[in-house]
Amino acid sequence: MPALREIFAEYDVVFDRQRNLQRGNRMVSRLGSALRRMRGPIVSATGALTAMGAVAGGAAVAGIQQIVSSTIESTREIDRWANRLSVSSSALRSWVELGREYGASVDDVTDALKELQLKAQDALSGGESQAEMFERIGISLNDLRPIVNDADALMGLFTRRLNENVESGMQAFTVDELMSDAGHRMLPIFRLGTREIQR
Repeated sequence: MPALREIFAEYDVVFDRQRNLQRGNRMVSRLGSALRRMRGPIVSATGALTAMGAVAGGAAVAGIQQIVSSTIESTREIDRWANRLSVSSSALRSWVELGREYGASVDDVTDALKELQLKAQDALSGGESQAEMFERIGISLNDLRPIVNDADALMGLFTRRLNENVESGMQAFTVDELMSDAGHRMLPIFRLGTREIQR
């Protein structure tokens, strides 16, 4: 196989090695000068980008920490309320998640459950007006007795009877009567009916 030099010679291509080396040195020298001139702006830009990255990274970490802390605190709050209301944490969490979908806060959900449970306890303790409130929606004292300490079952029964026995125009009044303002904010959920809620 002929050498590259011989092929070039055949086509009268002449290379001046010395001149090519000098030309290459000049190009390298110019490139070096250009890079030195750019070094300052590059370092500044790199520093700025590094600083921005650190700030963004710090903000992202802070945001994640805040979400985690908030989630942990929310879980603790739900657990605390679950113990107070004698309901499982998972059942209460389901109500809370459903509440959030419809604009009700954790406090709205827990206050509504608490109010309903207190009214049921008052009705069973001889409170005539509370007993009448439940009777109006088709819940008797016999219905209340086995579930008075199970807020989830109580809320399920209330939701079912509210939709079965109370006209839509009167539902807001009934909910306010048994659960106060917190219940009113839960009204869109109650109107879903137990079948939809259980999905």
